[in-house]
Amino acid sequence: MEVPIPNFYFMGVQFVHLLALALWVGGLVVTAMVTAPVLFSSLPSRALAGQVFSEVHRRLERLLLACAAALAITGVIKYTTWENLTPWNLSRYIAIGMMSISILYSSTRLSPRLRSLHAEGDGAAVSEEREVEFKRLHRLSYRCMWVNLIGGLIVLLLA
Repeated sequence: MEVPIPNFYFMGVQFVHLLALALWVGGLVVTAMVTAPVLFSSLPSRALAGQVFSEVHRRLERLLLACAAALAITGVIKYTTWENLTPWNLSRYIAIGMMSISILYSSTRLSPRLRSLHAEGDGAAVSEEREVEFKRLHRLSYRCMWVNLIGGLIVLLLA
């Protein structure tokens, strides 16, 4: 009986694809459901917790941008090499596209503005307009996180 030789190319591409997806979804879950609640409940002030969480979030966004690039590259390789365009694959690629757009928007538009507003408020009297703008941007950032999490779960389901 002959033992088939494994397709290491497929295995490598699939591994990178799934690893990027696992880091994306896992990073969001740990950050939103573990890190943020612990920081905001255990640090002496909300300002300090916000400052620490802002740095955690900035680093997570860098990781998610790398994951978006990895998913895009491996997705193109998978599609052009061995996948057919089925409704399931199309749904998976649409979810990856939505996740990528969401993290790009969050990391290039929302987060820099949130950090700027946070820095403006350090040690100064917080204006009502600044607080309203911060809350609005924070809600948008929160929604982007949910788009990423739900999209990631859909991609995992269809992977």
